[in-house]
Amino acid sequence: MTQHERRLSMALDDAYHYCRRLEAREENPELFHLMAALHTVDAALQSAEEGQEPRLGPRISCEAWSRVRDSLYDFLVTSTPGYFLVYANDDATPCEAGNQWPDKGLLEFYPESGRRREDRFTSNLDNLDPGTKTTLRWLFAEGRQNVRPSDFSKQPIVLEEEEANELLDRLYLVCAEEAARGKKRAHQKWWQLYWEASSCRDNQEKRRLHKDMDRLQAVWGRPS
Repeated sequence: MTQHERRLSMALDDAYHYCRRLEAREENPELFHLMAALHTVDAALQSAEEGQEPRLGPRISCEAWSRVRDSLYDFLVTSTPGYFLVYANDDATPCEAGNQWPDKGLLEFYPESGRRREDRFTSNLDNLDPGTKTTLRWLFAEGRQNVRPSDFSKQPIVLEEEEANELLDRLYLVCAEEAARGKKRAHQKWWQLYWEASSCRDNQEKRRLHKDMDRLQAVWGRPS
């Protein structure tokens, strides 16, 4: 093993055991240790994806290393003030806060105290911890993209009746606004299909367009 491989092996070993100590609550998350651990694990996973199999760190599978990576990422997002962007699949432009959260896509997280251009950390939305994802979706729906550790309280929240009613009212407003945007997009699509069907000379294609219109109309109603 070369000196470079030895250093990488030590860094990966440290990342693994650091993650385990965090999960056991034996140590508090520390930003620069988390970023270093993530960079190390990302480099190892990238090497594995490229077909390289360096003898680094504890002997666990790539799938297990991916779970370590997801755990470190969750600690980074929930314990560090920062800023996040959400991307739908294959979209180079981030979604605008307040709009619909995509079914599939990526989350980019920028720690507030990050000092380098590469201090940007990405995760597939499907790999996010469910509780963390729920909090991020709630913030995103409210138009917020800045996060604080206090947003991710792990303690049960007990609300007074007045607070609970206020929260439900806010949730209703968010859902109503989202439904209104969805209805508008559906009606725009209905009219687009209508005009395509009107000018279509292929009967089979025209039937397909009408079926798409019927499906939209069944959910959102006929546009006026």
